[in-house]
Amino acid sequence: MTMAEIAELPVLILAGGLGTRLRAVHPDLPKPLVPVGDKPFLEILVRLLAGKGFREFHLSTGYKGEMIREALSRAGLPGAEFHFHREEKPLGTGGALPEALEAFRPRALVLNGDTYLDIDYAGFFAEHRANRKEGSLCTLALARVEDTSRFGRVLFEGNRLTGFLEKAGDPGGGGWINGGAYLMERELVLRIRKGAKVSLEKEVFPGALREGIPLHVFRGEGRFFDIGTPESLEEFRRFYGKDRPGTNPRPPA
Repeated sequence: MTMAEIAELPVLILAGGLGTRLRAVHPDLPKPLVPVGDKPFLEILVRLLAGKGFREFHLSTGYKGEMIREALSRAGLPGAEFHFHREEKPLGTGGALPEALEAFRPRALVLNGDTYLDIDYAGFFAEHRANRKEGSLCTLALARVEDTSRFGRVLFEGNRLTGFLEKAGDPGGGGWINGGAYLMERELVLRIRKGAKVSLEKEVFPGALREGIPLHVFRGEGRFFDIGTPESLEEFRRFYGKDRPGTNPRPPA
């Protein structure tokens, strides 16, 4: 994948979550805007992607979405183009996609707004392009962690997705989890009923698999963080600022 192709691929960031588990420490902020050093988490995520060549960003917002718009307008990201898609009610990770259908031309990189995944995105796209020859409508980026019990595992054979093991049934230990990044085709989004509250992992992906639609995985060899709990947020803060104690942290390259 060339830099020109990366620049032309839209990025859709799902930033409409309520962040209930972080309310105790940041009661007045939407989850993507919790501070990490001197920047909101969402700005760090966008800077990571902009550094890899992405330029067109779509934000699916809900709770306090106007704060997200204002934060990105202040970020000073030259060359980045932002589009906002407001959810009038929480629609889940799957239900948010039809509200931003214009981003899929015919595909987009879809990201969770509360996860940080630093992988080879050019390699991710190249693998998805190869998967398209088998009719794949989505390639999921996976992350390897030492304990999967907080997340649940992704099940696959070769590079074909076969299902998900929910947290309640996961014995833990090292394994592959959903990294919160998807290269997704418009055709899959069109299968989701507009206005319906649905989950990608619990409904959209399993439904496609039941109908024999091939979905694939990409095993990313990069750093993964989820900021969904106060403990995991602090872990990311330590990672982000570890090389510059006492100073404003520098965004990762």
